[in-house]
Amino acid sequence: MKTLDQLNFENSFAGLPGIFHSRLKPTSLPAPYLVSFNADAAHLIDLDRDEAARA
Repeated sequence: MKTLDQLNFENSFAGLPGIFHSRLKPTSLPAPYLVSFNADAAHLIDLDRDEAARA
């Protein structure tokens, strides 16, 4: 099983011309929390279920 850090993520949207998006600096949230976790989807990408509990 993989951790979130081990997943391969390709942001193909960022490669589109600038008319499709605007680059912004991310802002942190004061108290982020997980809204939902789909165990079946995690299994499809070989993601360890324990990653749902990770901060």
